[in-house]
Amino acid sequence: MSSYPDVITPEVLQGLAHISDDTMQQDIVDTEAEIANKRIEREGHDLIAKSVQDRSAARLAEWKRDGCDVGIDDRVRFVKFLAKLLDARENGLEANGK
Repeated sequence: MSSYPDVITPEVLQGLAHISDDTMQQDIVDTEAEIANKRIEREGHDLIAKSVQDRSAARLAEWKRDGCDVGIDDRVRFVKFLAKLLDARENGLEANGK
């Protein structure tokens, strides 16, 4: 379940009007870097889970890998939300399903 609205409404625009476009664009860049790092971390946990002999260590690595998936999904939703918000500011609400 996403904590970000699917549609950008006038209320959403008004509520976030104090955040500049430059700040949102920088947040997108920073968050995309976080996503890339989380994907690398996830791969590492996956490799550990598949290669260790100790089953408890493998389960811990799987748990950490699954945690990375949740973090990645949340960050992707955040980037998509910011992109929609910027688009609504630039092109109006009609471009965002409203």
